[in-house]
Amino acid sequence: MKIKLLNIGKFRNRILVISFLISVTLFLVSCQNKFPNYQETESGIYYRYYKIGESKEQAVFQDYVTVNIKYKTLQDSVFFSAKRRFQIQNPDYEGAIDECFTLLSVGDSASFILLATPFFEKTLQNNLPSFLDSAGYFKVDIEMLNFISQEQFVKEKQEFLAWIEDFSIYEKTKLTNYLSDCTNDYQMEQQGLYKQIVKQGRGDLVKVGDTLVLDYEGRFLNGKIFDSTIKRGRTFEYIYGTEWQVIRGMELAVADMKEGEKSVFILPSELAFGQSGNSNGAIPPYSTLIYEIHLIQIRR
Repeated sequence: MKIKLLNIGKFRNRILVISFLISVTLFLVSCQNKFPNYQETESGIYYRYYKIGESKEQAVFQDYVTVNIKYKTLQDSVFFSAKRRFQIQNPDYEGAIDECFTLLSVGDSASFILLATPFFEKTLQNNLPSFLDSAGYFKVDIEMLNFISQEQFVKEKQEFLAWIEDFSIYEKTKLTNYLSDCTNDYQMEQQGLYKQIVKQGRGDLVKVGDTLVLDYEGRFLNGKIFDSTIKRGRTFEYIYGTEWQVIRGMELAVADMKEGEKSVFILPSELAFGQSGNSNGAIPPYSTLIYEIHLIQIRR
């Protein structure tokens, strides 16, 4: 009986060649993917899922979505965080944030990495923040809370408006009565905004692109507080002049403020959450709101 002996030298060489090819392949893959643990779409968006919900139906363009959204640097420093409801638009360039929402079902949460310059200049139509690289990326964390079709949104809006048709008159009457009974000296400002300065500020007024650091407290006309950075123990930061960050009334309010100023503003509902209220139901339709804002710092 003949026994065929294994050529150890040749076997070892084959193992070395295979190991080398595997190493090269892994190296090439890592070079192609700029962000480990993230997958890439054809349009150049990087993504990874934190959580997968039970629903399999994903949002589509023109749907109205309700999301928790955060903007972060690549080092995970948060510079914006909020809950928002809006309509997903058809992207006007490859890699637009709108595509991110169409990758999510209700209950999903994910991290996305986008090019910073086109997002701020094209989507938000604003200047790139100074702390982001013009050729670099930033992160967006999105949690999909809910979405409805455009047709369903229109139907629900029509039904809702029919129900609250008389609320607008009621709100104006309440505001008139509040101002007549109020001992504070409020001044009528632009577009129906009322203002009372508590503490004067210094320096220049806020400019588009400034990063604002502020404390605020929001309450109803009856004095009940619905939101407060002071109670949370954390200041609020956002870039002035960018969409999806604050309500219109707050944007108008801080536009006339200086660093260090503290003022109280009365915002009729058309400058706040309007005829629909906010998305989680905490603020009812046609609610006039009072905001006390302390502009702590302006960063340029």
